[in-house]
Amino acid sequence: MAKDVNLELANLEFSKSRFKSYFGNIGELIAEEILFKEGFEVCRWRPYNAGDILPQSNVSRNLRRCLNCLYPIKPDETVTMGGEKYHITYSRDPNYKTIIKELNDFFGDKLSNFKKYTDTLGFGEAKEVRYIPDLVAKKDNEIYIVEVKTNSGNIYLKREQEKLKGLLSARKFDLIPLLININIRLEATDFTMKELE
Repeated sequence: MAKDVNLELANLEFSKSRFKSYFGNIGELIAEEILFKEGFEVCRWRPYNAGDILPQSNVSRNLRRCLNCLYPIKPDETVTMGGEKYHITYSRDPNYKTIIKELNDFFGDKLSNFKKYTDTLGFGEAKEVRYIPDLVAKKDNEIYIVEVKTNSGNIYLKREQEKLKGLLSARKFDLIPLLININIRLEATDFTMKELE
């Protein structure tokens, strides 16, 4: 780079489409924070490396992993990978008792219904998961199955019929399906580039 390069831009033009895949995760984090501030307890279906809203538990950080504690341990098995045989022994999560208590504390008398609901989605013994909710929330002893859509409005209701069926089927188990729409705008300003000596 030439020594006299000094580039300053107040308003940047860049391809925002490259970042679309991140908007969903950002939308989920925003929804989690807003629900929390509105008095909901919130569980993430899977973990994010984006900092936590206190208080956090095993269940609120990674509900999917915690649900494994509700199923029997798989028997040992031998698998072949790359021509080599490997013996796999399955075991309980070392925090098993804590996780079961946290699941009971969060879901209360709706834990059995929630497990039945996730079984119909393909968790547990099933080979294929058909739908994964974004968040699970609780307020006033009601359990909400939450789908967050970022920058898509109600197009979701028309285009994603299989996911919508999975979300709406929560009602059969006395759980409340909840759709959250969030619009996120991406802006960048004050780009400065200088060669350092």
